[in-house]
Amino acid sequence: MTERFVIGVHLDDDPIGAAADGSGIAALVDLIRAAESAGIDYIGLDDALLGPGDGVPRATAGETLAYLARRTARIALVPGVAAHYVEPFHAAKQVATLDFVSEGRAGALVQRGRNATADRLVPAASDLDETGLRVQAAEFTHVLRQLWDSWEDDATVRDVATGQYVDSSRVHEIAHEGDYFRVKGPLITPRPPQGQPPIFARAESAASARDLWSGSSETTAPDVILVDEADAEVLLAEYPAGTTARLIVVLSGEDAPGLAARIAAWRATPGIAGAEIRTDTAGLHALLAGGVLPVREDGAGDATLAGRLGLPRRPSRFASAR
Repeated sequence: MTERFVIGVHLDDDPIGAAADGSGIAALVDLIRAAESAGIDYIGLDDALLGPGDGVPRATAGETLAYLARRTARIALVPGVAAHYVEPFHAAKQVATLDFVSEGRAGALVQRGRNATADRLVPAASDLDETGLRVQAAEFTHVLRQLWDSWEDDATVRDVATGQYVDSSRVHEIAHEGDYFRVKGPLITPRPPQGQPPIFARAESAASARDLWSGSSETTAPDVILVDEADAEVLLAEYPAGTTARLIVVLSGEDAPGLAARIAAWRATPGIAGAEIRTDTAGLHALLAGGVLPVREDGAGDATLAGRLGLPRRPSRFASAR
């Protein structure tokens, strides 16, 4: 396990709002810049398809974070992607683009939930139970990684003299035929700066966390498993040696007076890679204004999200087969 410790914030409300004059996005930029200055390592948002379904038009998590990418310098950006409703090809392209725009600060939260409103919007989505959603999300993760690998790192030649942009021998079809997805590939976006941006998954329970680390292969397991604070100690005691996924503890941001102490306690716990504060925009304002989140003292740290998590860069599976 890594000795690094990251602090993230996941906003569970609509961070832009319905302000017609654009003040919502301007306020969000100011808020995330303040969080960045306070040393927050990443900001996460849920996929809008898994939102309240109240009929209010909303930007997707990827669109919102792409806007923030060019207005921030260090904070990483982790959009939620609803595996039950979104095609993995489109998700892989969006996250790869976000990784380019942010210069290596992108991740992806693969979400396996569903709701009635999204079911009506995406009538082709299968009627899956919890087990089916888990298997589907694992396959979705596998396809994301295949697509990011479909371009080798040196596939883009950009030779002005010869007019050659890409070496086609280093761009590969993935030809995925699974239970839920059929994707030929390759991706239309070159391999992201991180190679494979880190994939997060939220464990809704202790049993769910065990499924994520024990029932997955190297290509389907997430890089980061988000576990509820109440389950963290038990899960840490059971965590198999040699497992590469990072455990990040999810904290409610409502208990502001005790939050700093809880973060410090988890920081001192071996095997815990970070803490994620789940709150809303008003809650994050309050935490920053109250000085609950300590200002970082160790400089900028790693430039990429994977580096901050202590994750090695994975080579393209196609390059290793050459």
